[in-house]
Amino acid sequence: MKYYILFLTFLLSLNSSLAEYDINIIGNNRIESDTIKSYFYNDKSTADQLNKTLKDLYNTNLFSDIIIRDNDSYLEVEVKENSVINKIEFIGNKALKEDVLKQEMSLSEREVYTKATLIKDIVRLSEIYKRSGRVKVEIEPKVELLDNNRLNLIIKVNENKKSTISKIIFTNNKKFLSRKLKKVISSKEKKWYRSSSSFYDPDRVNFDEQTLRRFYLNNGYAEFNILESKAEYLDNLNVFILNFLLAEGDIYNFSNFTFENQYDNLNEIDLYSLVKVKTGEKFSLDKIEESVDAILEFLSNKGFAFSDVDFEINNNKLSLTSDIKFIIKKNRKIYIRNIKISGNDRTEDKVIRKELRFLEGDSFNNTRIQRSKQRLSNLGFFSKVQIKKTAIEGTNQIDIEFIVEEKPTGELNFGFGYSTTEKFLGNITIKERNLYGKAHQVSTSIQKSSRSNDIDFSYVLPDFQDRGFSLGVDFFNLQTDYTESLSEIKTQGSSLKIFYEITEYLSQSLSYTLKSDNVSNVNSSASIYIKEQVGKNIYSGVSESLFYDKRNNKVNPTKGYYLKSTVTLAGVGGDTQFVKLEQGGVSYKPIYKNKVIFKSLIKSGIISGYSDHDIKINNRFFLGGSSFRGFETSGIGPRDSDGASLGGKYFIKSTLEIIFPLGLPEELGFKGSIFSDIGTLTAIDNDSNDISDNASLRLSTGVGIAWESPLGPIRFDYAKAQIKEDYDELETFRINFGTRF
Repeated sequence: MKYYILFLTFLLSLNSSLAEYDINIIGNNRIESDTIKSYFYNDKSTADQLNKTLKDLYNTNLFSDIIIRDNDSYLEVEVKENSVINKIEFIGNKALKEDVLKQEMSLSEREVYTKATLIKDIVRLSEIYKRSGRVKVEIEPKVELLDNNRLNLIIKVNENKKSTISKIIFTNNKKFLSRKLKKVISSKEKKWYRSSSSFYDPDRVNFDEQTLRRFYLNNGYAEFNILESKAEYLDNLNVFILNFLLAEGDIYNFSNFTFENQYDNLNEIDLYSLVKVKTGEKFSLDKIEESVDAILEFLSNKGFAFSDVDFEINNNKLSLTSDIKFIIKKNRKIYIRNIKISGNDRTEDKVIRKELRFLEGDSFNNTRIQRSKQRLSNLGFFSKVQIKKTAIEGTNQIDIEFIVEEKPTGELNFGFGYSTTEKFLGNITIKERNLYGKAHQVSTSIQKSSRSNDIDFSYVLPDFQDRGFSLGVDFFNLQTDYTESLSEIKTQGSSLKIFYEITEYLSQSLSYTLKSDNVSNVNSSASIYIKEQVGKNIYSGVSESLFYDKRNNKVNPTKGYYLKSTVTLAGVGGDTQFVKLEQGGVSYKPIYKNKVIFKSLIKSGIISGYSDHDIKINNRFFLGGSSFRGFETSGIGPRDSDGASLGGKYFIKSTLEIIFPLGLPEELGFKGSIFSDIGTLTAIDNDSNDISDNASLRLSTGVGIAWESPLGPIRFDYAKAQIKEDYDELETFRINFGTRF
């Protein structure tokens, strides 16, 4: 047996050596010969096997040409390697940045170039441009050969003008006029006052289909359908005509609603009060979805964390009624596999992920996902935030993608006011809220008028060194000529502030300020109450503020409320000593379809000196101007016999305002308001009879127009003082405007 095994081994070895043959590789520079040989079979390959080897080598994308020659005793394989891309450069692109275009390409620098991949990339880039409305884009690639089998890829882009929408047509719409439906969708016909909404975007058209469907479903048309939406392109005009073919159907009313429940220990009686659907009311998809959200929140609070609520609609065509069945399911735990972020060409992923209330690997929680969306909107960096959920087939995992659309975060703001004493005044503020895409905030403010010359610079670092708090510094040089107080005050100093979140909605800030206040140039005719303020004081103080924010959006809130409380202690060094308390709150409540908003605001403050220190004029409260419309700056409160404003130690002020659309096209950005300010400012440390101060309430009413213009927000206010004192100074008209970049 021992000898038999040795003999068998010898035969196998001999057979193997007889079958071996040489492979000679030529033409390769970067690719090792052994790497290429590894694709060939160990015996002399058949024609089919050689064809497969040739195909496998081409599929590596490493070679532009391969020739195999059979020389009986050996195979000769001649290869021509694909070039390596040294640089990819775009020329002529303005609408889309080079970084954005490169991200859409499969080819990249320091990788192998193939013509087939380039063709696919050009098709992809053309599609990206077309989806942004530039249908006539022209993309021409050019290859520039270098030494060592390298190349530069130059891509010339002629973006051409965006294709606009010349006409939007609705067919078979008998219940609503086309004029009404055009207001519902986001795509708009080209007008001189419209910008991006009049450019053709296939994604926007798809979104419009959903918007139209929801509009009809919320107005009772339970069987509404869009039979066809078509975009016809007129090449000679570079415009599109959109046509929506509708099947409206009839109006349905809610009939009955029932529950299908998979939980044995859930009392359905508790669910009835959560349902927004009412028998006899007009069918509304919003009402159904609001019911689902309310039931989900209730289940989560009761410990049914992994529940799912669905609904079925059963329409009765004879009675034109709809029965709704809410289906409560036991769900297995769903976990988040990946969190993806797209559309943020400028803002870093880190900034966005910091606002998310969940991580990869967490269990799925719709409340946290929606809160994350709200926090991203609150940053003010994005005009649109969308969420895409993708279930991973065959698993209990899901991918979440946040799709954002960035907007300008730089601001150039101008402010103008008019009063009977100062005439015109103005200020300019340059601010960037997302510097370098890192959410750094920097601003410089300059104010110039007949009474002031102020410069202020501030910088805020969010999530300082990943410590969970924001750090801010502020430097200021303020010079104010208080014509109403017959004096001049110069203030120079700086402050340091940290800000952090305590809970999801509760935040806190701590700050330290060091400054010098110098009251000078007091008019010789000024009263003793002004003259005794002359001199330089050093202020060294700390402040603590609490913020509770439940607004649905920080930029343009339509519901919710915001509370703030601040305590300031002056006297941590320096020669100014006082305690100041300030409180305030504002609430927003929609009173008609989220378009008419009721806003209410209240603020109050009190300041008191200690250790026998009086409150200097520059530390007192003042009301008027933008803080109390209808009265000029510092127009309310105690005054001496010469009419100089002295400020006050106590104030309270409330504003009631109704904000509403003006009936103009929504994209113009006009809103109107009716408002009323009421409040008072009173008390200084001197109770002389020469001082006019009776602590009476003041009341003003007025109207305003706010315009989100192409240059930025502009606001006009006209206010009339209804309750006033004889010594108050009045103002009737104010205007503020700005631009963003």
